Amino acid sequence: MAREVEILQKFMRMIDTHPDQAQYGYFHVQKANERGAIDSLLVTDELFRSAHSIVQRKKYVQLVEDVRDQGGKVYVFSSLHVSGTQLQQVSGVAAILRFPLPELAEMEEEEENLSHGSSAYDGDAYDDSETNDSGDPNELMAFDMVNMGL
Repeated sequence: MAREVEILQKFMRMIDTHPDQAQYGYFHVQKANERGAIDSLLVTDELFRSAHSIVQRKKYVQLVEDVRDQGGKVYVFSSLHVSGTQLQQVSGVAAILRFPLPELAEMEEEEENLSHGSSAYDGDAYDDSETNDSGDPNELMAFDMVNMGL
């Protein structure tokens, strides 16, 4: 838990001191991931428990795998700890970047204009054949975390 608290504090300081290197929200974090810019990914365990949205769980599992494949560190925060609650307040996903990406704000506006409010994520890109759909949030999270190597 101490590591998670420390990295969350670092992220919060980065928002104030170097905002182009501290991103939060799925859109910004995913765009930073596409550029190989993520040094540290912060994500709450709650995002892996969605019993209602297999697509949501899978997009976060994929994000974690991509960040690890690119040499980034991944920190999974417990929603039962104060640090996880704080991270959940800023969307549940955040990243400290290796280098600044000031153009992300402009890209979000362009994406919204192009998609007319639809999600930047295409959930059809996943194959549901290898999922655990028991509906129990704890089993779903455990299944996803095993697949992430946690």
